[in-house]
Amino acid sequence: MKSHAHRKTRCCLRAMVFFGLILFCCLLSACNHSADHGWREYKIFCGMSSPDGEVTEAQWDRFCNEYVTPAFPDGYTTMQAVGHWKSKGRSVSAREKSRIIAVAAPANAQAKIRDLAKRYRQQFKQETVLIIITDAAVEFVSE
Repeated sequence: MKSHAHRKTRCCLRAMVFFGLILFCCLLSACNHSADHGWREYKIFCGMSSPDGEVTEAQWDRFCNEYVTPAFPDGYTTMQAVGHWKSKGRSVSAREKSRIIAVAAPANAQAKIRDLAKRYRQQFKQETVLIIITDAAVEFVSE
């Protein structure tokens, strides 16, 4: 017959192994997610209307080729959109064709994003260009 102390020791060992396994799984899970630590999703909202007229497809393509692609050679996405916003001095919002540049990049890319927004604003005489920055969990699925 086993003593009470022996059963208590075995119970404590089982609990330590169990909780050790849980801790190991938690640490493993944290390690698997560490690759996406510090990534952001950046979105730049670019109005396509300017005092000089509508920004053309050729002008947009040239802007992307000259500035966006060199800033983010690993990739980015552009989307067509329709924006609604109220500019200074207006009582109602206006509807405007827009483009959104979306980039998943490390947190230190914020200065590049801000530079692109400033360049777009100046080149196409925009009153403002919106940037949205969101923390992102990033995973690149490949072979």
